[in-house]
Formats: sequence, structure tokens, C-alpha cells
Amino acid sequence: MIMAFLSSRVRTWVLFAVLLPLFGRVLEKVGLRVGPRNPRAGSALTSAGGWARRPTGRMRRRSRS
Repeated sequence: MIMAFLSSRVRTWVLFAVLLPLFGRVLEKVGLRVGPRNPRAGSALTSAGGWARRPTGRMRRRSRS
């Protein structure tokens, strides 16, 4: 309900600054718990969670050659 009153810029900031890192932490925890039973799925969940916790830190500029 409150999100309906916020501007688009504020909603985007909340998504990237609060919700996405929180979701990433949850994915990493689930990946660690799933890992012993299914290592491939656990690794995928853990790496996806790591990316979600730091979405802007992984983005790199392409060099123009």
C-alpha cells in the first residue's frame, strides 16, 4: 500500500538497496543447506545469492576496441 504512494525512483532504490540484498542472503542460505544433497543446485543458488547481494559490484564496463 505504501509503495503505491512512492515515486518510481524511490521504489527502484528500495528494490536495489534493501530487497535485492535481502533476497540474495536468503538464496545463499538455501544454497548452503541444499548443497550437501545436490551440489550443483547448491552451487547455483549460492552464486545467484552472491550476485543478488552485490548486483552493481559485478557489472563491468566493456572496453571499446
